[in-house]
Amino acid sequence: MLTVITGRECKAARQGLDMTREQLAAVSNVHKRTILDFENGSRSPIPATRQALRMALEAAGAIFEDGRVCIPVPADETMSA
Repeated sequence: MLTVITGRECKAARQGLDMTREQLAAVSNVHKRTILDFENGSRSPIPATRQALRMALEAAGAIFEDGRVCIPVPADETMSA
């Protein structure tokens, strides 16, 4: 079973993936107002909703590990640095 994410992790992953709340809402089937309230700490959605958000963010490339959010950098971006 996946551990649920926090609002702070959700926001960090979404921003790291350059994803809007509208885009996350569309892929997770979670209302964008719920996402906004969750990220701002004014709402704590049920675990199933938080898992849906996590699964959508992971499908987009986010990695949640030990309270950290990692966004892999595409290989072509690391070569230009």
